[in-house]
Amino acid sequence: MIRIVVIGYGAIGSDLVQRLITKYGPELSLGVLLYKNSQTIEKLPKQVVHLADIKSVKEYQPDLVVEAAGHQAVRAYAKDCLDAGISFLIVSVGVLADDKLFSDLKNSASKNKSKLVLPSGAIGGMDYLRAASQVPNPTVVYESRKPPKAWKNELLGLGIRSPITEQIVIFEGDARTAATKYPQNLNVAAVMSLAGIGFEKTQVRIVIDPNARGNTHQISLKGDFGDVKLNIQNRPSPDNPKTSWIVSLSIFAAIEQYLSPAIFM
Repeated sequence: MIRIVVIGYGAIGSDLVQRLITKYGPELSLGVLLYKNSQTIEKLPKQVVHLADIKSVKEYQPDLVVEAAGHQAVRAYAKDCLDAGISFLIVSVGVLADDKLFSDLKNSASKNKSKLVLPSGAIGGMDYLRAASQVPNPTVVYESRKPPKAWKNELLGLGIRSPITEQIVIFEGDARTAATKYPQNLNVAAVMSLAGIGFEKTQVRIVIDPNARGNTHQISLKGDFGDVKLNIQNRPSPDNPKTSWIVSLSIFAAIEQYLSPAIFM
């Protein structure tokens, strides 16, 4: 029997749980980690086991733990799981802009024969980016373009409250700064950096665009291998405009790959 634990039951976590139940049915034993006083517990499907702490997660002995609850959840639970020999999938990849944390998690996985799993999330082309990083001095530029509602809190922080009628560039710089400054919006920049040429060399441009029809990601790669431009326009999640609807599908696909005897690279 497949045993999986999902941390969190928000927009991504709830969608993922439903997909796992539909796909695997009685072959799946599924737990969700939520604080014991969480009001979300009552929303869990009846076949899902509620787990209240990391001790109960380890006693559940899952094949894989999937984080879908933000950076703090990674910091709180990832190392404990990896140390216990339990593989850990991170949705909030931006937290790995912290080099020490990433190094500690990799070391834990290596020592305990577990895996740190990093899905591509809202974008594609990571296989090409990994290959392109092997040549000398490639350039990688990522542009994020989202509608104002995805940046509501950030705009308020900048003192911008009136309707946005023109594009606003709120950031240009390296991916480490971008992922650290905007942790809820820039997981894509972190995934690209880890798969490619690193946080300092990956350049990021963030545009708030009132005419954006979705969450748009443009990746430009240039080097001895050629010149590549990849443009992806995702529909925002109906429950969280900061993230794309495709993210939960990407996580589900990553879980299927992890469990599959055949791995597509």
